[in-house]
Amino acid sequence: MAERYKYAEFSQPYIESGLVMVVTVKPDIQKERFLFMKAFKTKMWVLMAIISIATGCVIWLIEHVNNNPEYEGSFPHQIGEMLWFSMTVLSFSQRESIKSNLSRVVLATWFFVIVIVSACFTAVLSSMMTVQRLQPSVIDIEYLQTTNAAVGCNGNSFIVRYLVNVLHFKPENIKSINSINDYPEAFQRGEIKAAFFVDPHAKVFFAKYCDGYTRAGASFKLGGFGFVFPKGSPLATDISEAILKVTESGEINTLEKHMLSFSNCSSSVGISDDPSLDYEPFSGLFIVSGGISAAALLITIARLLDRHRPITGFIQTSLINRRVCSWASLLLIQCYSRFGFQFFRESFIRRANDQMNVPDAQEGNLIGIELARNHDI
Repeated sequence: MAERYKYAEFSQPYIESGLVMVVTVKPDIQKERFLFMKAFKTKMWVLMAIISIATGCVIWLIEHVNNNPEYEGSFPHQIGEMLWFSMTVLSFSQRESIKSNLSRVVLATWFFVIVIVSACFTAVLSSMMTVQRLQPSVIDIEYLQTTNAAVGCNGNSFIVRYLVNVLHFKPENIKSINSINDYPEAFQRGEIKAAFFVDPHAKVFFAKYCDGYTRAGASFKLGGFGFVFPKGSPLATDISEAILKVTESGEINTLEKHMLSFSNCSSSVGISDDPSLDYEPFSGLFIVSGGISAAALLITIARLLDRHRPITGFIQTSLINRRVCSWASLLLIQCYSRFGFQFFRESFIRRANDQMNVPDAQEGNLIGIELARNHDI
């Protein structure tokens, strides 16, 4: 465009301009089957399930320790009832009675968390279902270039050279469309994925075909629209002065609104942010609820240990006695390994000598008896 100044003179632009990309919008989000799941992100759903089950287990354990008859039964039955209680707590529909004050504190805190989370869930889901959210099917130019998608523009304008030289599109991916009325048909047939207009032409396009189309990406700044005169023409200065006066008075904006007043559509729709909520806004509530549940669980365990102190004392005494016996056995083994072999060897020799001396004494006695008999004879 700058080369035109070599051959003509231009007045002050009477309207600003820029190159914009127009694409189709994504399908309506209200037609999705699991729209309610988008109110929270995956981490939030998982965290809610974990905390709900943990809270239900803590309450069930507290009531079971306090001998509540509604929380008794076989082990598989208790596991099933515990999980069912965790689910019914979410909807305030649990039928089991609560007798322990610790359980009431834990349950009241969790009810408060559920009320706030449920209110936020309702607000986000209502916003997703009532507010029109138009998101472009193509986010940026890089996606078009990466996928070699076809784009459309006015083939008789500078836009073709701008797309090739500045935005680096391949010439074979640029389709020439000469009329604004031909763009919707090209989109429907899949011939193009995006269309490039100068800003005033984009406003006219949206005024006629606003349903199902939106802007995407950034706008590329251009010079604008003005009047052209031969080189050295004095009219360029006079027209520029008149344009500045009309622009400053606001008449240009009035004329633009009047010309596009037949359309109730917005010419520019931004990309809406993801409305799904994550766990960060509720992290404080989760910490408080989890802390109270943990404290109640520790208190219950302490009471349970205190209640079974005789059993634990017997177990502790048995362990101590077994430990003393083990120590004594180890001590005897060490003593035997050092002194036992020599001690037992001396005892064995002494016992053998005693056994050998006994026959000699008996033999001496027999000889004496025999001599006495002979003397008597």
